[in-house]
Amino acid sequence: MTKLTNFCKSIIISLAIICSFSLLFCDTLSIFPLVLPKTILFRILVEIMLIFYLILIFYQKEFLPKWTKLNIALVIFVFINIVSSLAGVNPYRSFFSSAERMNGLFGLIHYFLFILILSSVIKTKNE
Repeated sequence: MTKLTNFCKSIIISLAIICSFSLLFCDTLSIFPLVLPKTILFRILVEIMLIFYLILIFYQKEFLPKWTKLNIALVIFVFINIVSSLAGVNPYRSFFSSAERMNGLFGLIHYFLFILILSSVIKTKNE
């Protein structure tokens, strides 16, 4: 592996570790101090991970996601949620949810990207 791929891989793993500690983040000045800051921090970290992951797969095609049964099931699940969000009574609320819950399709896509990136980058138990 080149220095760039090792750098991107280490950044992705470091950001994943930071994501696991994002649950401890609380901001008493926000409107929903126990949900909003954690969710926004997690989403920002996942989007940064996505940038480094795209760089990684641009240089090393071996990090493309494998079509395992779990990944296929996740893709089907996200696709069904996209269709149901678009066909729902309030597509805006289905996509973004509310500030106090922060679940919506937008959040689901971030969770999906988090799982997909980590399953593609972390190959062995030692990593």
